[in-house]
Formats: sequence, C-alpha cells, structure tokens
Amino acid sequence: MISWSEIYNVIEAMMPLYVALALGYGSIKWWGIFTAAHSDTINRLAYYFTLSVFCLEFTSQVDPYRMNYRFIGADVVMKAIVVALLAFWVKFSTNGSLVWAITSFSLSNLKNTLVVGVPLIRAMYGQIGVALVIQSFVCYSSNCMGNFIFAGIRISKVPSAHYSRRGRGGERR
Repeated sequence: MISWSEIYNVIEAMMPLYVALALGYGSIKWWGIFTAAHSDTINRLAYYFTLSVFCLEFTSQVDPYRMNYRFIGADVVMKAIVVALLAFWVKFSTNGSLVWAITSFSLSNLKNTLVVGVPLIRAMYGQIGVALVIQSFVCYSSNCMGNFIFAGIRISKVPSAHYSRRGRGGERR
C-alpha cells in the first residue's frame, strides 16, 4: 500500500518540473513572450550546454565496475524498440516527419531520464533507483544519444526534398 507520505514525496519532486513546463508553455502560447526563433535558441542551449553539464555531473557519480548490466541491457532493448517504432511511423505514416520523430525520441528518452527521472525515482525508490537512472543516462549520453540527436538536428536543417516526401514541419508538398 502506498502511504500518503510517499505520494507527497512524488508530488513534491514533480511540482517544480510541471510549474516550469506550464510557465514555458504559457510564455509561448498565451503571453507571447517567446517566438519560434526563441524556442529554437532555447533548444540549442539545452542541447549544447545543459546536456554537457548534466553529462559531466552524472558521469562523475558512476562507478563503471558496479553497474547493473541487466538493467542497461533492458534499457538498450527499450530504446531500440522506440527507434524502430518512430522509423516505422516516419516511413509509412502520412503524418510522420523526421523532425517530430527526433523530438519524440529526445523527449521520451533523454530529457525524461534527466529532468523527470532523477527527482521522481529519488522520491519513489531512493538512492538505488537514482543510481539506475544515472547509469542509463551515462551509458547513452557518452556513447550514442548525443550523436544521434545532433545528427537528427542537422538532418532536419537539410532541405526537405533530400530526405522526405514531406516538408520540414510534416506537411505534404
């Protein structure tokens, strides 16, 4: 049975994240503080600067000789399934676009692990869960995740005729 204190711990960990998300959404949609160009700049800042700082901080906390390799293997399988489903969606769906596939993969794997994963897992499972999330992040940030997202960002800047039958926003030509 889940106690009220555990529920409170989860809400306490998640509330600052959702407040920031709501303020970001409101600043673009309702108040008009940011434009699309500002959003692109913020995304680049998040990729080039914030991701590097998070990677450095989390990498310094991991002992590579004490990693849970079964968990890492399960995480590899899960991420491969997500990539396969997104590739299938881009290739065979009329609404699929490479830009949205990159964004979806980034949101479902990388940012979720860092921004939501660490505080939520800490509130739910304590330091043991946090160690697993950090191991997962370190394996992929140091090996392939950053390169995949960087390549995706660069590919999305190529004129759409070179890589898709749709425009950059997913619209049919």
